[in-house]
Order: sequence, then structure tokens, then C-alpha cells
Amino acid sequence: MHDTLNGKTDWAKLHLNDDSNIDYSEIPTTTKEFWTDADVFLPPDSISKEKN
Repeated sequence: MHDTLNGKTDWAKLHLNDDSNIDYSEIPTTTKEFWTDADVFLPPDSISKEKN
């Protein structure tokens, strides 16, 4: 059953899958240089959750 307020994703069906079903073939590998200038942004509430 789909919740029209939250889109058309069937989350229950999606959660039945595991990562072995993900096709990574079109995702390029990243390098160390790619991440050199990366910035990490976390939602403010995620920081307090990590400390608990």
C-alpha cells in the first residue's frame, strides 16, 4: 500500500532487499583526490544522537 503523502515508494518492499541487489555498474569509482576538498554536512540533530 502506498502513502500518497510520502510519494510512491513501496518502502516495505524496498526494505526486503539487501545491498547485493544494487547495480553499481554505472557509478564511477571515486579517488582520494575526489574527496580532498569535500565538506561533510550533518543535520544538527544527528550530532547529538551520536553522543548518546
